[in-house]
Amino acid sequence: MWWCQGGADDYREWITAAGLVVAEEGFAPEGAGGHAVFWARR
Repeated sequence: MWWCQGGADDYREWITAAGLVVAEEGFAPEGAGGHAVFWARR
């Protein structure tokens, strides 16, 4: 299985392009890395 994901900047752009506002942003550690977490509102 292959996954392709954007970075935090990509997700922030996609969220705002969808008409949402990023209310808060964080980081969820996972193993040796982690991923960005966004809370958005309309």
